[in-house]
Amino acid sequence: LYFVAIMHGDDQMAEMVEALSDNFKLALNNGSKYIKVADSVKWMQGYMKLQNMRYNNRFELFVDISREILQRETITFIFQPFIENAMYHGLEPKIGKGKISLRGWQEQNNMIFTIEDDGVGIDDMSRLENGYGVRNVIERIKLNYGEKYGVTFESSPGNGTKVTIVVPVSRPAPAGGVRRGPCRRRRDVYHGPAAGGKGHEDRRRGTLRDRGDPPRRLLREYAGQPPLPA
Repeated sequence: LYFVAIMHGDDQMAEMVEALSDNFKLALNNGSKYIKVADSVKWMQGYMKLQNMRYNNRFELFVDISREILQRETITFIFQPFIENAMYHGLEPKIGKGKISLRGWQEQNNMIFTIEDDGVGIDDMSRLENGYGVRNVIERIKLNYGEKYGVTFESSPGNGTKVTIVVPVSRPAPAGGVRRGPCRRRRDVYHGPAAGGKGHEDRRRGTLRDRGDPPRRLLREYAGQPPLPA
């Protein structure tokens, strides 16, 4: 589609296809549930670019993220539902253009993000808190980081809406890891001396220490020889 648009001189369509492609790649995120803050911001900028093509550049996205957290990681889609709400419920009903500000910084061991719009505001906060996308982010924050992290809302009619997100700087440690114990030798296999001696020949045949002579098939498999015909 991109090259077709270029061939037909449709620069706007080519730009839209390119933005959609970049957005899709970032959204997939190689299947990981965590994403760098810088990539999450890039995804939101691409999303707003697509929306402005649809709404004739009505929305402005202002980004101010501290450099020290750009390479830190958060859960995926942590900003998207809040910016989408700001656009559809805050700015779209407003006459003229609107602005959304995305800010982020570090405070001790936490990252603080705010998403603020200059839209019409809202008096019923449950409309924001009970949206599927918003609830999904809140639940994933609690699940991944713990109950003390989450999202708060501030809004009033005519004064816009502000969302504050608090997550830890570092990713949580895995709940359980792979336990590696000491290596053990097989108890039933005779480990004789180095190659060339009698023990080496016994080991190639698969001689067992305490369990008597095994079937010939097992001996041949252990020695790397082809099995006997059935």
